[in-house]
Amino acid sequence: MPASPVLRVLAGIGGVIVLLIAGLTSFGMAIIAPLAIGIAAYKKRRRGEQLSLLGSWLVGAGVTAMVTTIALGLAFTFVPELNWDRLQQQALEAPRDTSEFERMMHEMTPPSSPQADSVSKRILESPTFWRSWGVFTVAFTGILWGLLFGTIAWGGTALVSYAFTGKAPGRAPVGESGY
Repeated sequence: MPASPVLRVLAGIGGVIVLLIAGLTSFGMAIIAPLAIGIAAYKKRRRGEQLSLLGSWLVGAGVTAMVTTIALGLAFTFVPELNWDRLQQQALEAPRDTSEFERMMHEMTPPSSPQADSVSKRILESPTFWRSWGVFTVAFTGILWGLLFGTIAWGGTALVSYAFTGKAPGRAPVGESGY
């Protein structure tokens, strides 16, 4: 049974709206997913194969995650270095209010050894630790945002693909599947 023209038009409109929202909220990163899916589908068709539904998601979300992570890394590379001494001084001078919860937690936990405290202090004062933590944070955030927006863009791409072809992505047209 051929796809309903009304359903195809609605799918196309919905897909374009989803892609626009994903593109705007991800600062344009989500637009990479439909391009990557299109390129992967083209290459598969040239070999006489079809890009599967899972394959299209892996391509769309994976490429978006990679590009988002690289873009975030480059963005943070150009941020001027913070004045760590000033930041640390402000943190030390900040007024401290020991709440009831903090007092209760100190009573419940045994005191740590002076050796452990000195190791922790050296780690927290190490610029290498903070740079490494920053790299990890940027990578994790880029991958998470990329997968999120890549998945949303993949859904929008699937709707637009359905609007143009009349078949769900990753599925053979109705006479070719053998069903």
